[in-house]
Amino acid sequence: MNIRGDYMKVENIGKNINKIREKRGIKQEILAKAVGIETSNISQYENGKTIPKLKTLIKIASYLDTTIDYLLSDTDD
Repeated sequence: MNIRGDYMKVENIGKNINKIREKRGIKQEILAKAVGIETSNISQYENGKTIPKLKTLIKIASYLDTTIDYLLSDTDD
């Protein structure tokens, strides 16, 4: 049984945060301030260097008016 394909790709989180943030015209600084973190954290998420804690991910999804499912997804939508 091969379950490798069932794991989420953590790099998708940052790519999707970046994609939707830019689509909505929101600067990293604004998003960071809205969720109570440093701008450098948003940059690190988007560059795949770190991943947000669940609590932060929930705040990001809420501010960007999207779902955690979308942020975790491997989609080109």
